[in-house]
Amino acid sequence: MSDSHGNADGMVSVVELEKPDLILHLGDKTRDCHAFERAFPDIPLRKVVGNCDFSSEGLNIDKFTFCGKRFFMTHGHVFHVKSTLAHLTEIAKMRESDIVLFGHTHIQHHEIKNEFVIINPGSMSKPQEHYAVINLTDGNVTCDLKKLI
Repeated sequence: MSDSHGNADGMVSVVELEKPDLILHLGDKTRDCHAFERAFPDIPLRKVVGNCDFSSEGLNIDKFTFCGKRFFMTHGHVFHVKSTLAHLTEIAKMRESDIVLFGHTHIQHHEIKNEFVIINPGSMSKPQEHYAVINLTDGNVTCDLKKLI
């Protein structure tokens, strides 16, 4: 999820609905993640800060491996993703990523390039309440872009 902008209740609803093994928040109001930590203490959470996380300490980029796939996640503002994905994908390729996650644009995006899968879950802020579910099965990556109803 990304760009929650105060919609912690919506994000909690998504987790209750989807029952993920890992929660990812791509910035802009990472303080909303406190709701996850209280409601789902047993589900791991990874987050990066966005351009609206003024008082939050945290990472602009997180690179990690989960289920054998190398993730590269960022909010995207430092890579100017509203103009182009070229800089983001160049850095992700240099870091040998399999899955590239970004937010910031509030627009859902799913693209498969030769090197990796690029995903923007969209904005969880109202009225959009968009998110993405990534499934990793037998080395394959699938992504469903969704809207909370």
